[in-house]
Order: sequence, then C-alpha cells, then structure tokens
Amino acid sequence: MLITFNKRAKFFKFSLKCSYINGFIDFIYGKNFPCTFNGVIFLEAVGYVVDSKTGKVNQSIYEGDKLRIVRKSQAEYYQKHKEEIEKDRIYNFGQDKNFSMLSEYAAKQLADEKLTSSEYRVLLLMISHTHYKSGLVAYGNNQPMTKEWIAEKLNIGKKTIDNAVKTLIDRGIIAENTTNQRTKYFFNPYIQYKGRWINKTLYEMFKNTRWAKLKE
Repeated sequence: MLITFNKRAKFFKFSLKCSYINGFIDFIYGKNFPCTFNGVIFLEAVGYVVDSKTGKVNQSIYEGDKLRIVRKSQAEYYQKHKEEIEKDRIYNFGQDKNFSMLSEYAAKQLADEKLTSSEYRVLLLMISHTHYKSGLVAYGNNQPMTKEWIAEKLNIGKKTIDNAVKTLIDRGIIAENTTNQRTKYFFNPYIQYKGRWINKTLYEMFKNTRWAKLKE
C-alpha cells in the first residue's frame, strides 16, 4: 500500500496495486471526522462545495478557509472587457518596491499635531527607516538610528534633533528604549508600519497610546 499526502487539501490517498487487477485502485479517505496518521492531524471539514445537479462534492471547506465567489457574469464581463480594464491599471509603479502602511486616521491627526518643520523632517526620515514587524527605526545593516546620524543626514543641529525626538516621544509617535547604554527607537504601528503583522512586543509598547483609540 502506498500512502501519499496532500497537505493543502487536508486528506490522504491510498493507492492499492493488486496482482489480479490491471492498474491501480485509488480512493480518497474523506469521511467527515478528524483523524491522525504518523502524528499528522487531518481536520474535519465544516462545509462543502457541491454540484447541485450531480450531488458531487467538488471541494471541502475547513475552519479558517476563505472563499471568494466569482459569478459567471463577472468572469464573462472581465474576459470580454479585459483589454479595456487592464489598460487603465498600472502595476509595479513607484521608485522602489518598499511601501509603508499609513493609517488614514493617523495621517489626519499628524496634520493637526502642528509639528515644526524639523520635527516633520525627523518624522518622515524615521518612517522611511522603520523595519518590518518589529517597528525598529534603523538604517544600514540593522543599525539603530541615533540622534547623531539623524543630525548628519538632515544637516540639522544636534540640539534641534534632541528637541524633535523628545517631541515625537512625548506625543506617542515613537518610543525610546535604552539597554546597556544603547538607545533604540520604535515607530508607533497605529500610525505607520511595514508588513502584514507586527510582533507582540511592539503592540504592547503602543496599545495604550492615544493613537490606538480611533475617534468616531
């Protein structure tokens, strides 16, 4: 007996080869209950996509699955007007492929913060150097951004940078963490972040800031 696994479909398939049968007898073990084989757990289906005419199960649906229904009329319309639709779409645009997620609410709030021009410049520089998931503000090979580096990069005096960073910290836009005499800055993910998720440490750092409380 040969047992092969299909990880995406969450079932396993037995293939039997019998000397008195020409070829293979294949069948799918797909009953509606969970099972375990060699430590691998196969989950119970919570629903099915069924052909209404034949009653055949075309697809099993498992907890956490996401389905998108495309109507026949939608598909036909797209195929018919594909060239016209696509000509107005621009893909892979921009100066590079690195983008940040900026909250609409936060953008409006930032506009009302009445920061100085130097503070806004420091803010934008930090946004461009925020790392994925961790929110760490760093440059180069994960080097935490320092006030000295910012001052040199923006050609602004050290005292002005000190005041700008303090303002950003006081207003909850960034957070400061110092360990072993080394200071790191982290950007508030409720304002801007990179990636599809953030780590728990970053979440805990900013979850009680005013930026996390959306006004109705």
